[in-house]
Formats: sequence, structure tokens, C-alpha cells
Amino acid sequence: MRWMTSGRQPFGRMCRGIAGRAVIFLMVMEVITTSTSAQRWSVELGTGVFNYQGELQSARFTTRGMRPACMLGWRRWIGEGGSVRVILFAGTLTGQDANNPSYLTRRRNLHFETPLHELSVQGQQRLNAAAHGWFMPFLSAGLGIFRVDPFTRDGLGKRYDLFDLSLEGQGLPEYPGVRIPHRINLSLPVGGGFALRLTETLALQLDLSLRKTFTDQIDGVSGFFPGEEVLMRGRGPKAVELAYRADELAGEDPCFPAEGTMRGNPKTNDWFYGISIGLVWTGNDGLKSYPPHRQLLRPRGWPYRR
Repeated sequence: MRWMTSGRQPFGRMCRGIAGRAVIFLMVMEVITTSTSAQRWSVELGTGVFNYQGELQSARFTTRGMRPACMLGWRRWIGEGGSVRVILFAGTLTGQDANNPSYLTRRRNLHFETPLHELSVQGQQRLNAAAHGWFMPFLSAGLGIFRVDPFTRDGLGKRYDLFDLSLEGQGLPEYPGVRIPHRINLSLPVGGGFALRLTETLALQLDLSLRKTFTDQIDGVSGFFPGEEVLMRGRGPKAVELAYRADELAGEDPCFPAEGTMRGNPKTNDWFYGISIGLVWTGNDGLKSYPPHRQLLRPRGWPYRR
């Protein structure tokens, strides 16, 4: 069965879901900017798409499975072309075995989807800081904290949280060494992009970013199959049904794999990456030093006599 995504959370509802967080975020940033009124600061607002790479999406980079995301940020400018950014992302990650090129993984027939929320602090450096031009490439890196809550749906479309099902024996007394996954984890965002200066205070920014994580459980697939009877006693028939779903495919062996059969690769962690585009508004007259002839949307009366 190729999984459909008609049950995923609509993009507009997802964005409205972070409205409360955004209000708190802006209140905190207002306090910070008030205490640093002599410094240049900016507010960022954008949208984009995110994707993930892991057991259910083996391609290193692909547009298949991308989902929309929202971005809200604040930054403080430091020196020539340098800044510190605080970024809040909200989006969705998803993957399914039906898209994997390997037959051995496709026959598992697994699927997952998870809401993604990430808060990160990043340093950004423009590569042409001395030029003060309208085109401004940059590189960025930092540290983030993100939350996932992966789930899947059965053949009738009913949602089940993967971490609660212990599909690899997590939390069962028969497997004391298999730890329960954490929903909150660390990430290392790195990336780059460019900004196009539109006016003295407004810029259009394109941002490409890659997140290294320290977990292999974004998709709920990492280790080995538990014993079928053990999983049945511990979590019930629905857990057995969703741990291995070859029986939903025509011509596949419906028998549950033997205990200890590899279900994922615990030696590799998951990644996620994305591209966003947004507007950057700079306050405190921080960009007044940029002459009109180096702006894309030039003021009325341009060109001025120099």
C-alpha cells in the first residue's frame, strides 16, 4: 500500500498552531531589543519546505516528500556583516518505504509523519561585508533544539503514535537495553544563502539549511524487531500489525520477522534539511548607511546626484 497523506495537518492550521509561541517569542525579543536599542536588529518572517533523510527516506537529497514550513526569527547585527540569529521553525517531516529504491526496505511497507518544531541560535556571516551591495551571500551555523512526535496510520486511516507502540521493544521488560526515544533532541544547523536588499530597511532572503541530529528515531525506525509474542503481550495486536506491514502488499510474506532481525540501522542518525524564503526587516535605522543606488527598489527620484 502506498501511503496517502490526506490526513496530514493543513499548512494554514499548522501556522496558526504556533501563533501563541510567536507572540511569546516577539515579547521576549522586544525586551531584548529595548535593552540593546543602540544596536542594529532585524525581524525575519518566511516560509519554505523541509524534508528528512533516514530509514524511510534513503535519498540523500530529494524533493520527494517535502512538506511546508513556517519561520520566525530575530537577529542582532554584530560588526561588519556578522549577526546572531534566533530562529523558530514549524513544519512537518514524512517518509515511506514505498519511495525507497531497495526491495528489502520497500517490503516493510512502513510510513511515518511527524510535526517538527525547532528553536535554534545561529551565527551568520556575510561574505561581502565590506561591499555593502544589494546582493549579500552568507554562511551560517549554530545549535538548535527540536521536538518530534512521529505517528503512522493503519489501513483504515486511524492515527497511532509510534513511540507509544514500542515497535522495537522500547520500554518492554524483555529488552532492558532498548531505550525509549526522546521527543526533544539537539540539532546542528549549517547552511548558507543570499539576501537581496530591496530598500534601506527591507531585504528578501533565501536560506538553504541542513540539520545534523543525534537521534535515529525521527521516523521511529532504528534497531531490531522484537519477538512477535513479546510485542503482542506488551503492546497488543495493533503494535504487531504496525511494526511490519508486508501483509498489506500483494504477493509479500505476511509472517512477522524473527526476533533480532534488523528493522533499521542504529549506526546512522537521521537528518533533516530545508529551503526557506522570507523578508528581513531591520530596525533602529541600522541600514541607513546603504546608499539608494545599492538597493533593488530604489527610492523615488533616483538616481541622486553624488
